[in-house]
Amino acid sequence: MVNLTETCADENPVQIITDYAVDKNTVDDTQMLKNRLPVIQEKMKITDLYVDGGYYSEEVELKAQDSGTTVYYTDMTGKKPASNKIPLTSFTIKDNKIIVSCPDCII
Repeated sequence: MVNLTETCADENPVQIITDYAVDKNTVDDTQMLKNRLPVIQEKMKITDLYVDGGYYSEEVELKAQDSGTTVYYTDMTGKKPASNKIPLTSFTIKDNKIIVSCPDCII
């Protein structure tokens, strides 16, 4: 999983990536933000941070407030997988592009 932080000011002629973090997809979004927030704030003064709703936690909110940063959360959050659909983990995939096997054995 990759998390990117970028500028988003209308007055900037271009927006630039200011921080990135790569971790296993099993790491919670809130944990990644909690770990990266001090690193991001060390690089530059941030007063506003826009993230999706999956990054909300009381601990993240308090850490941001303590450093003078207001976090704005969108309504975009993850959802539970549909029970009527076959998950990607049910397939065996070679070289990230060739399906070797699937649940119904039809290839």
